[in-house]
Amino acid sequence: MKPLTGLPIAAGILWGIFKLFITVAGFITDGLMVPFFEGPYDNFIRGSVEKIFPHGFAHDMLIGAPGTGYLESFGLLTTGIFVPIGIVLPAVLVFYIILTLLEDVGYLPRLAVLVDTVFHRIGLHGYSIVPVILSFGCNVPGVMAARILTTDKQRFMMLTLLGISIPCMAQTAVVLNIIGPFGLLWVGLIYLILMGIFVSMGSLLNKILKGETPEIAIEIPPYRLPRISNLLMKTRLRIEQFLLGAIPWVFVGIFIVNILYSLHATDFLSKILGPILGRWLGLPQEAIYSLVVGFLRKDVATGLLAPLLDKGIMDLYQVITVVAMLAIYFPCAATFAVFLKELGVKDTLKSTALMLAVALGVGGLLHLIFSLIS
Repeated sequence: MKPLTGLPIAAGILWGIFKLFITVAGFITDGLMVPFFEGPYDNFIRGSVEKIFPHGFAHDMLIGAPGTGYLESFGLLTTGIFVPIGIVLPAVLVFYIILTLLEDVGYLPRLAVLVDTVFHRIGLHGYSIVPVILSFGCNVPGVMAARILTTDKQRFMMLTLLGISIPCMAQTAVVLNIIGPFGLLWVGLIYLILMGIFVSMGSLLNKILKGETPEIAIEIPPYRLPRISNLLMKTRLRIEQFLLGAIPWVFVGIFIVNILYSLHATDFLSKILGPILGRWLGLPQEAIYSLVVGFLRKDVATGLLAPLLDKGIMDLYQVITVVAMLAIYFPCAATFAVFLKELGVKDTLKSTALMLAVALGVGGLLHLIFSLIS
C-alpha cells in the first residue's frame, strides 16, 4: 500500500498480467479458434449458404464476398461469429479469470487505491485501471469492464477515452507494421500523442460534464487464497453476461457496417469530404479515402495505405497523421456495438462526435506542426 514500493510492484504485476493475458488469449485464438473456424466451420457454413445463395446481396451479407477471410468478409455468419467467439471470447474469458483471482486474493482493492491519485486528477478513480489495461488487449472487454465505475459520468468518460486513446492489439499491430519501419522513435510519438489525448480529454470532460466524481471508498480485505468454486462461479456468470449481452450487439454493428458499405457510403463521403479534409490534413485524396473507409472498415483502410507507401504518394509525416487518426477516431464494429449497449444511442453518438472532433483536431495540428518543421 506504500507508494514507494507499491507502485513498482503494481507495475510489475500489471505487466505480468498483460503478458499472461496476451499469451493465453492469443494461444486460444490462434491455436484453437482459428483452425476450427478456417476448417470445419468454414466448410460447413460456406457450403450451406452457397447452396441457397450462390451469389448476390444475401450471400455477401451472410458470409462476405468470395475470397475474403474471416476478419475481412464482414459476413454475419463469418466475421459476426468469429470476432465475438474466436477473438473476443478468449480475451474475455482470460481477463475474467485474472480479475476474479485479483479480487479473491485481495490485491485488486489495493491496486485501485495505489493508482487512485493519478486517475482522480482526470475525474476517474482507481478502478479505472482495470478497463484501461484490458483495452490494450481488446477494447470490447475493456468497455464492458467500465461497469466497475460508479457513475454515468465516469462510465461515459471512460468509454470515450478508451475509444479515443487506448489502442487494442490489432491497432498496435497496424502502428508497428506501418510506422515501425521508419523507426521506434516515430512509434513512440504515436503513443505519446495518445497518452496526451487521454490526459487532456479526461481533464476537459471532467470539467464540462455534469455529475459527481466520488471519492474511492473501499474496504481493504486481508490477503487470502482464492477458492476454485468461487472462481468458476464468478467466471461463468460473467461469461454468460457477455454472451447474452454483447454478441447480439456485435451482430447489429456488423449488419449496419455491411449495409453502409454495400450502399457505397464511403465513396459518397470521400467525394464530398475529400477536398476539405485534404486541405485541412495535408493529405492526398487516396489517403482521405482510406480514412473515410476506416470509419467503417479499419482492416480495409490499413490495406489501402500500403500501396500509397510503396508508390511514394505519402511522406513520413503524412503517414504519421493518417495512422494517428485511424487510432483515434472510431473503434471497431464490435466495440461500437458494445458502446451502443453500454451507453445507449444518444451517448454513443455524443462519444462518436467527440472522437471525430479530436481526430480532426489532432490531424490538423499534426499537419500544422509538420508543415513548420519540414
